[in-house]
Amino acid sequence: MKNQTFIQRHWAMAVVLLSALCMPLSVQATDVVVADANGNELTYSYDTADGPATFKAVKTYAADETKAGRIIIPDNITDANNNSHEVKYISGYVDNRGNIVSIVFGQNIVAVGGADGSKDAAFYNCSKLESVTLNAKLE
Repeated sequence: MKNQTFIQRHWAMAVVLLSALCMPLSVQATDVVVADANGNELTYSYDTADGPATFKAVKTYAADETKAGRIIIPDNITDANNNSHEVKYISGYVDNRGNIVSIVFGQNIVAVGGADGSKDAAFYNCSKLESVTLNAKLE
């Protein structure tokens, strides 16, 4: 009986360990802040060292009032580890978007509203937005 308890206990532990090994790992997005050509600080996220990036927020607007809110999304961004990421997506809900006046999409943008384009509030309620310049992929 003592051996059975020992075996049951270790079998249960082995099942838990195997289950944990078989579970898919969750991917945590990493954020990076990059200033655009006008000095607006923009937040991007990416999941892997060589994966695409998503524009997700305006961290701060440029100090120069003639450039503040005139957002230019680049084709690529570089992270803190000097890895380059194509900027392919715009989040389904861009944070701190209330003062965006214009936005120019980089040439790699393929979807607005997340990677699958399913979210439709990226620029909702942007009362100051005057112009959006799409790239050839989205026109």
